[in-house]
Amino acid sequence: MKPNEPGMSRQDMEWLVENRNAIQKTALDLYDLLQGDGRPWILADGKPMPQMQIALIKQDLVGVFFCLWRGVFLAANKASKLGEPPAHAISFLTKIISDNSISFLDDKKYNQWTANFYVDSAGRILNGFVPSATSKATPRCEAIEPKWIIDDFPASIKDRWKYNHDIFQKKIRSLIEVRLRPFLTG
Repeated sequence: MKPNEPGMSRQDMEWLVENRNAIQKTALDLYDLLQGDGRPWILADGKPMPQMQIALIKQDLVGVFFCLWRGVFLAANKASKLGEPPAHAISFLTKIISDNSISFLDDKKYNQWTANFYVDSAGRILNGFVPSATSKATPRCEAIEPKWIIDDFPASIKDRWKYNHDIFQKKIRSLIEVRLRPFLTG
């Protein structure tokens, strides 16, 4: 986004730079986690995590990263409030039907909807992760029905981005810690 772009205030630019930096730093943590060091991922019971479960978790983590990485650019100067962007959703859908393609410029053009899509998709994927380290299952967030309560949902896209990023960052760090715990304590 250009500094003189309409709707991009100094405050929006500061938020964008701060949070673009935050997601890039989180990307490095995620890269380190995905690269691994040859050690197995360990379940709470001390057994190695099944490879399929690791693969699904890695895919979901990259999906969350991409949603937050793209979402930070789209949320920076989003003007509409939660529940207000249906016109952008319809225009976005019309663009897909007529052109059969979407670019980042289209994401920006329809950001009143796309910002919600990316940021909230990250939250829905994160909501599918196991909330407890003692659980052996990793549910996927594939349900159409949201698991959040609308009254508790942050209305501000920037608040939702920050909320989801914080959860994402903690999840990556906890996965790194869980992988290393048997080696640090033993």
